[in-house]
Amino acid sequence: MKIRFWGVRGSYPVPGAKTVKYGGNTSCTEVDLGNGHRIILDAGTGLIQFGKYLANLNQSFVGTILLSHYHWDHIQGIPFLNQIFDKNSKIKIRGYYGTEANPENVISKQIRKIYCPFEYKDLLAKFEFEPVTEGKTEVEGIKVETIFMNHPGGSISYKFFIGDKIFIYVTDNDISFPEINYFVEAYKKNDSKESGFISKGVEKVLNFIQGADLLIHDSMYLREEANNKKGYGHSCFEDTVDLALKAGVKKLVLFHHDPDHSDEDVDLILQKALEKIKKSSQKMDCLAAREGLEIQIN
Repeated sequence: MKIRFWGVRGSYPVPGAKTVKYGGNTSCTEVDLGNGHRIILDAGTGLIQFGKYLANLNQSFVGTILLSHYHWDHIQGIPFLNQIFDKNSKIKIRGYYGTEANPENVISKQIRKIYCPFEYKDLLAKFEFEPVTEGKTEVEGIKVETIFMNHPGGSISYKFFIGDKIFIYVTDNDISFPEINYFVEAYKKNDSKESGFISKGVEKVLNFIQGADLLIHDSMYLREEANNKKGYGHSCFEDTVDLALKAGVKKLVLFHHDPDHSDEDVDLILQKALEKIKKSSQKMDCLAAREGLEIQIN
């Protein structure tokens, strides 16, 4: 089983000379199950590159797209995925449900001629939609736990149990300002009668990531940047590293890079993160996510 990164930026894509090393596409991470099925974590512009990769292999897309939430940088690749016009592709899209927010509603309203050259009804792939709430579920035969995190409107994180390994994907999550109340426009549980609740704090995040073999986590800001963007629902890398160390994480991947950060900026963040880990006297591998990075999970 292989993790492959197709988009690692937050907010909006930033192609150009200053982002060649880490890439400029927005969030999209592939879990290649090795059996022809795939799990895609978020569908930013990195999804377009994933689709081209499959097309070059002459393969359809059979699998599940798990959406953390519906902000543009996590869904903007869907209308440009080659396989939506492939009748042999079978795509399940899962995301949280609220009064208006659900994956089918979001995607069908996104794919309209006012925004792109075709309508949702013109797509040839077979689509299925399924809700995600907080708790336990199964995705492509893998046991998964989910939890809502601290982000405007809400964001779901996913914990995968792969054999004796634990892989966790946490994007768009604020652990830098635990006092902020974030309103989540979703049903928290399957039996919830009303949409909407408050998410806040760090303790639930710490418990969720405890002992992870691999953690991908929002590390968008430097401390001073986070202070200037309080309430945006993202973390500074310093707090991400501290939390991962406290949770006993074995490998941390810094993710959701600020679009204003050049390759040199991300290099510096990674260098500071490694120095912080070294000073702690704890053992933890740390990488900065980049397009094309592959991580094997045995």
